[in-house]
Amino acid sequence: MESLDVGVLVDTHCHPTDSGSVALSEETAAMHAVCAMSTHAQDQRMVEELHTAHPSTVIPYYGYHPWWSHMYSFSDGADKREHYASVLLDGKKEDVKRQQLEELLPSLPSPIPFQRLLDDVERRLLHNPRAQVGEVGIDKVFRVKGANGTLSLLQTSVEHQKRVAVAQVRLAKKFGRAVSMHSVSATQACMDVIRDSEYQKIALHSCGIGHNAITYCVNNFPDVHYGFSVAINARSLQTLHESIAVTPSNRILSESDLPREKEYRGSINNCLEIMASVKQCTVQEMAQTIQTNFDKFI
Repeated sequence: MESLDVGVLVDTHCHPTDSGSVALSEETAAMHAVCAMSTHAQDQRMVEELHTAHPSTVIPYYGYHPWWSHMYSFSDGADKREHYASVLLDGKKEDVKRQQLEELLPSLPSPIPFQRLLDDVERRLLHNPRAQVGEVGIDKVFRVKGANGTLSLLQTSVEHQKRVAVAQVRLAKKFGRAVSMHSVSATQACMDVIRDSEYQKIALHSCGIGHNAITYCVNNFPDVHYGFSVAINARSLQTLHESIAVTPSNRILSESDLPREKEYRGSINNCLEIMASVKQCTVQEMAQTIQTNFDKFI
């Protein structure tokens, strides 16, 4: 592995506050950029604190991940049972799902008016010109945990997830900020979000949509970027290599998608090694390319 100056490394998607820490080691703080994601109501402040502690390195991303989207309502004072039934029941295996919902309902919070959360993100964007939007997106695999902690059959409707995602992307558009987008088995739905929001300053993170979908997106959404991580994408090296091969060099980004900040440097180095091998360049050249891409993207 080539020895890289940590100062050229860019992690465009990570979750340092998931580890419970709001501090970076000296090595991680020396990276060119660390993009710290928010995902739910409890970690927005933690990401803000991490940025305050390391303002030159940490790029704060504020937003709401699709795993919590079932909790959000687009009306004030929504009836709890009616809200969750509307976003979690889809007419399939109705009896089983309705029973699971009834068992889960006492542990679910009252529906949270999403406009209130959007207002908080907007306040953070207004306050800090370096703030971006994320992690947002669509997840068609995630299932809500049951009352006993096991996975239920309940999944948030794609239409509700899209509404939550589009609202956040439009907010990013209002301020010209970047978006980090989650897409799991939801390629078409995420394309719908891009179209509906009419905004392309978006990075598809840990991009696993495959080389055919990337080729389509490159041709139809020329400003969208594509982030790859070893932690997620290297589960299928063939798919990762094919995806990197069709991603334009001026639209590719590196990420760790990890919670433990001491792993960021090694993870990004490994990612760059794979990218450089596919793109037939040196690791140093790949690192410089991604740094340039990131600086233009942000």
